[in-house]
Amino acid sequence: MSETLQTEEPFGVETDLVKKTIVIKERATNEEFEFRIPTIADEVAIGTRMRKLRREIDPADDGTGQLEQETLAYLKGMAYFEVLLVSTSAVNWVYTKVKDGRQIIDSLKFPPEKTNTVLFVAMTFHGQVQRFRYGGPTD
Repeated sequence: MSETLQTEEPFGVETDLVKKTIVIKERATNEEFEFRIPTIADEVAIGTRMRKLRREIDPADDGTGQLEQETLAYLKGMAYFEVLLVSTSAVNWVYTKVKDGRQIIDSLKFPPEKTNTVLFVAMTFHGQVQRFRYGGPTD
């Protein structure tokens, strides 16, 4: 039995509650992104990572002001990649090599031409998580 929820399933197909990951395929490039389905602790980590990214991007921001929806969507997408990404075929731009030779995900170093890809993948992933949790079609 597969532990991956594929996004190509037709609407109305019941979601298997033993699923651990969701795969999103970006149709324009055929890049695939496999994310863990977030736990409660992951949801907290995502919020914390969003706050950390916000501070890194704008150190003068005290974090108390409301952000517009698009800004929140970008921050959440960046956090999804950093916290939940399990694997991807897009290794050439998702991972950054650090001094000790390891490869990490540093969303602040994503290339500008991948901005729409990050947003599309994040929004699609969010919809699939909602579908998994509530057992119905995505928005």
